[in-house]
Amino acid sequence: DENLMTMDVTSGRTWMAEICRLWIEEGLQPSCIRDGIPHDDSCRGVHWSGTSHATLCNPQILKTMRQAVMDQAYVVTPHALLEMREDHLDVVDIESAILTGTIERVFEDDPRGRRYEVVGTACDLSTPVGVVARFAGPLLIITVYEKRS
Repeated sequence: DENLMTMDVTSGRTWMAEICRLWIEEGLQPSCIRDGIPHDDSCRGVHWSGTSHATLCNPQILKTMRQAVMDQAYVVTPHALLEMREDHLDVVDIESAILTGTIERVFEDDPRGRRYEVVGTACDLSTPVGVVARFAGPLLIITVYEKRS
């Protein structure tokens, strides 16, 4: 929750990294996240999350997303491909949105891990595009859409 994020900010962004390191080291990381597979009843480990505010989100997360785009180290889900087709978007629009965007929301209610909504512009530099992604090994693009008011 916001208390975890506040402690992380106060510690100079070392607190959450240390908690996560220890979580993994002690074998508590959920197997679905460790293995980058969908969550199901066979998953072992402890899921945890909070309701932190996007403004407390570490800028390093967006930097890491952008690096994944530059390195082509991301996966687009079938759901995202369908949504892209409906809104007449292309993979270059995903890349442009992440490279030009900001993290607008953080979703922490999914046992598979935190999701981030990045809003930027398509490659035409005028169409607003929303991208929801999470880290699951590579950057996983969950859905993409034209962001309408």
